[in-house]
Amino acid sequence: MTDKFDTSINDLGLPVDILNKIPGGYHCCIDDEENGYPFVFIGDRFLEITGWTREEIEDRFENKFPNMVHPEDLDIALKYHAKGPNKYDLGEEDKVYRILGKNGYIWVTGTANEARINGRDYIQGTISNITSFLKEEEQYKRALEESNKKAENYNEQLRDQLLIINSVAEVFICLYYIDMKDYSFVELGKTTDDVRMVIGEKGDARLAYENMCKYLVHDTYRDRIKEFTELSNLSERLKDKQWISHPFIDFNSEWMEGFFIAAERDEEGNCKHAIWGVKNIHEEKTRELSYRNTLKKNEDIIAAAGMGVWNIFLFDNEKPRMTANAKMRELLSLPAEVTDENEIYEAWHSRIKPEALESVNASVAAMMSGEKNENTYLWIDPILGEQYVRCGGVAEKVEGKGWILRGYHYNVNKEVLEEQQKQRDLEEALKAAEVANKAKTNFLYNMSHDIRTPLNAILGYSNLLKMGKNPDKHDEYLEKIEQSGEYLLGIINNILDMARIDSGETKLDLESYVIDERVNYSDLFYADVKKKNLHISQEMDIEHRHVIGDLPKIKQIVMNLVSNAIKYTPDNGHIHVSMKELPCDIEDSVKFRFSVKDDGIGMSEDFQKHLFDSFTRERNTTESKILGTGLGLSIVKKLVDLMSATITVESKMGQGSCFTIEIVQKKTDTNTNDKDLENETVDVGKFAGKRILLAEDNELNAEIAVEILNDMGIIVDHVEDGLKCVARMDEMEAGTYQLILMDVQMPVMDGYKASQNIRSFDDREKAGIPIFAMTANAFEEDKKNAYAAGMNGHVAKPININELIKTLSTVLCNKE
Repeated sequence: MTDKFDTSINDLGLPVDILNKIPGGYHCCIDDEENGYPFVFIGDRFLEITGWTREEIEDRFENKFPNMVHPEDLDIALKYHAKGPNKYDLGEEDKVYRILGKNGYIWVTGTANEARINGRDYIQGTISNITSFLKEEEQYKRALEESNKKAENYNEQLRDQLLIINSVAEVFICLYYIDMKDYSFVELGKTTDDVRMVIGEKGDARLAYENMCKYLVHDTYRDRIKEFTELSNLSERLKDKQWISHPFIDFNSEWMEGFFIAAERDEEGNCKHAIWGVKNIHEEKTRELSYRNTLKKNEDIIAAAGMGVWNIFLFDNEKPRMTANAKMRELLSLPAEVTDENEIYEAWHSRIKPEALESVNASVAAMMSGEKNENTYLWIDPILGEQYVRCGGVAEKVEGKGWILRGYHYNVNKEVLEEQQKQRDLEEALKAAEVANKAKTNFLYNMSHDIRTPLNAILGYSNLLKMGKNPDKHDEYLEKIEQSGEYLLGIINNILDMARIDSGETKLDLESYVIDERVNYSDLFYADVKKKNLHISQEMDIEHRHVIGDLPKIKQIVMNLVSNAIKYTPDNGHIHVSMKELPCDIEDSVKFRFSVKDDGIGMSEDFQKHLFDSFTRERNTTESKILGTGLGLSIVKKLVDLMSATITVESKMGQGSCFTIEIVQKKTDTNTNDKDLENETVDVGKFAGKRILLAEDNELNAEIAVEILNDMGIIVDHVEDGLKCVARMDEMEAGTYQLILMDVQMPVMDGYKASQNIRSFDDREKAGIPIFAMTANAFEEDKKNAYAAGMNGHVAKPININELIKTLSTVLCNKE
């Protein structure tokens, strides 16, 4: 229940912390007599004075102020608000009445005023416990009556009264006793010298008040205090009241409050004797004014933040209406002359997007259930058009009438659109990650199968060779072991190619080359073509054959496409390779179209959307019986993109596929010999008697290399690490070795460091010996690292004997 009070007062923008600390018991009610002035907020001091908790007040008194007042004092307590046209007039009078506290009725003095907040009337005020004061006053009255009977003169009566009044005087700056018959007065309490000098200790109260207003009251309040201290109508003003009061500012610019208390009445209820008192309320009043300023500033701050503040009235049997602050009117684009609250409501409600109405209605229902609610929805801004806005607020039940909603409204279109874009990006990223993860999972499954297949062949045929049976099939076993090993190497090369491209290490190596038609694809893929009895044809229609580009990568693309066509074309099928020149709008350039067409199994339309995704195959190896990792076409696509070329595919299930690549190359007049397309033959007999140094830490690799080299007639000295290689070169005479084959990854000292040490020898002949890296590190970056360490070439493992012969010939055949 505490939340209910606090939430209501917060919605009004009032400073709860300050109100809870006000010395008087602060409380705020709805100015609604019909519904019993229900509380909106009850301050901590109010609870301390009465002894009740907020929950007890709501349960026992139905949260209504009049239910706490003594029935005999209702007429006094309920005349509760200021009169006159100025609802904030500081001339309210204090009331004295009884309120039921935890331990019985207590006498309180109450001050109150009307306040209009967010278009609604409220009553706010304070109460102070004067029970002890009035008890003492009652004792004084009884003593006075007894004294009247017994005493012989008025002065004796005053001395008896002083015994009672002095205990109360501590609360006031001064206290005076006034006889309403002749308006004479006598000082009852301790008074400052300055005040006594102006007013005196006794005399005519009318003259005293005239001097007080002239010398002790600030000129801004002089007229009002003159009116308040008019004694001719005081008895009438106190007719139904225990006391009245009025605040003012004194000559020291401090806030004071003057009180008239009915001390004695006649049989008709007219005041016979009154007490005048003044107390200092500067601290309390300063807080109140600060609070009022804060209210104004809060509304200004909210408006400066771009928020409109509104109140919506949903009363029974009435059309909905709305009040709006200046900022809200600006957001609604309402001209100043529009004051009708129904029209203001319609200006807001009619612009809610129809699809957002359900959400807005749900927010209203949530507010009415007692919770603060905030909602973001589409709204048609009069200037900006369709925009996202955010509204938040609370609802207050008005008994017998309906509901009042209070809240704020501001534009959040930019924030919402940005958040929606982030959400879409996250969803797309998640979807892409899921697709990639699924593709990699399938790839690992397929690769596991594809790798195990050639491994099984290699191990199986090796075991058959060991068994020594069927000697006439040994050559066939060896050929199948070699084929399986080459296939396994192809899988590894594809994975390495993909890794190198994805890492950004693959760059275009532009050189002049000649487009030549001498490539015989049947020879390159002889085994598969022969086995499946495929027919491969090719045509060339090119005018400008001398161009600049990266021929190895172009060959890799075409070879991949031809290899795929061979895989997916059934026996006796046809494959056609075409190279044509197309018109080109780019100066000094030529445009080529390469196409590979087959009449194979084709692809579905759905799979074509993911054709170039990594690790993707329409059917895995187990289903299709066709070996592959699903990386070939992904590599092709990445190489095509690297060369700013294009690739397209046309395919239908069961009718084959046609891949087409279009690429632009620079023209050149340079005549070059396409050594890559020439089949040069090397006479290995020239290697006989040559001596090389092999640095290899793996014993099996060393044994294979030595056997291959010995078969060529080459003498091989073997060392196990780079440090021993450097030591061997240092101790042997220059010219002992014609070449060093250097592994890169070795213990003690790696091949890079060993090469650098050899290049630093003082003996320049030794330092200049050719060094070739022979390593499984086959990335382009590894080759660059080898050259950077002073090596002359690079031979990849596993060793391709034909490539090794060509490499050795560049050194050994030129050595005398």
